[in-house]
Amino acid sequence: MWMKKSFVIISIALSVLLSGCSAETNLSPAADQLDAALEQLIDQMEQLEEKESLTENDQKIIFAELNHFQEAITDFEKTKAPFFLRKIQKLTIEELQKREQVLLIIKQKAKKGTATQEDVRIIQNTLSDDFKISLFDK
Repeated sequence: MWMKKSFVIISIALSVLLSGCSAETNLSPAADQLDAALEQLIDQMEQLEEKESLTENDQKIIFAELNHFQEAITDFEKTKAPFFLRKIQKLTIEELQKREQVLLIIKQKAKKGTATQEDVRIIQNTLSDDFKISLFDK
């Protein structure tokens, strides 16, 4: 549960802004998909962390989960946000892009079957970093 810190601010901000909004938006489902993909990835990494070594099937799981998370990021980026949510969406995308390169490297290692337990820990650390989002300093 502590690993979800990285998206707490985003989830709260989106929930607050969307809760009373009557305007139609596709951002909420995209944010929900992104959150679900993140949770699933974190859960899988926690299970893999407990193993002594990674099997070929574990490598496939890492690749599939990172791929799913990357697709959710792409969908979130492509979603047109209403004016009042664009800043939050932009800042969220910037934070995700900072982490995406690390995840892409590990995804390629998993595709080759060379990901290690250290890579699992790197994924967890990458996703657990707190996002520093300020709506007024940019």
